[in-house]
Amino acid sequence: MTTAAAFLTKGTKRLVSYPALVLKSRGQIWTLTKRELRGRYLSSVFGGLWAVVNPVVLLLVYYFVFAKIFTARYKGLGTDLAEETQFGFFLFCGMVPWMAFAECLQRSTNIIIENANLIKKVAFPSEILPIYVLVYTFINELIGIGILLISLLVVTKGEGLHFSLLFFPVIALLRMMLTLGFSYFFSAFNVFVRDVIQIVSLGLTLGMFMTPIFYPMSIVPEQYLPYYNLNPMMYVAEGYRSVFLEGVIPDFGQLMKFVLMALGVFTVGYGFFSATKHKFADEV
Repeated sequence: MTTAAAFLTKGTKRLVSYPALVLKSRGQIWTLTKRELRGRYLSSVFGGLWAVVNPVVLLLVYYFVFAKIFTARYKGLGTDLAEETQFGFFLFCGMVPWMAFAECLQRSTNIIIENANLIKKVAFPSEILPIYVLVYTFINELIGIGILLISLLVVTKGEGLHFSLLFFPVIALLRMMLTLGFSYFFSAFNVFVRDVIQIVSLGLTLGMFMTPIFYPMSIVPEQYLPYYNLNPMMYVAEGYRSVFLEGVIPDFGQLMKFVLMALGVFTVGYGFFSATKHKFADEV
């Protein structure tokens, strides 16, 4: 068997055994998640209230800058709502998943080094470290989604919820798979090249403005659209707006592209992590 074939075979076996590994380690994952939640919120004066305050404050800041200073607009909820209100919801749908994605990626990049004491334990499954960060950030995302839904119900007088919301779990699951793939790749890479965490931070800053969070895709010049189509988070932002604001199911063609991207990123990221994890203990 050639080296390439052997590598492919090993990679396939790792992917096939991945669900069993996660299921077996679910207790440890939840323990680490609870530890993170306690450390972030329960030990502070205002506790879990910060999980609500943080996204709301960020939304208000960005809303003020783009809706008031730059007078950005987006018409997407109908004529019964004020234009600035529409833009507020438009912005929130882009910010909530991006914040979860960015926080998870930034935290996960350094997670192996931060948990060197656990990595050096032979029996500890290092694969669960990016997972618990993903679970923690998804809980925060769900809080933001809850705020969005309540706001929609209040502003639209109970008419802001649509059948299309049933597609939210699909988009959220794909977003989590994409995030986990990137997290696996960069957390492993950062063990060997410590500059990676700085590169990820810079990349997230650039990515936030290259993703249609503050502006609609309709204003992007046509010559740049092929580059935007390569950005998987574009599909997330557009998908959230479709199901929450426009009341339509995501475009099938766009959804299939996102499925392939999420699967591809996860396969490469987890494959790289699995192939290098045996060296972590020596490097950290």
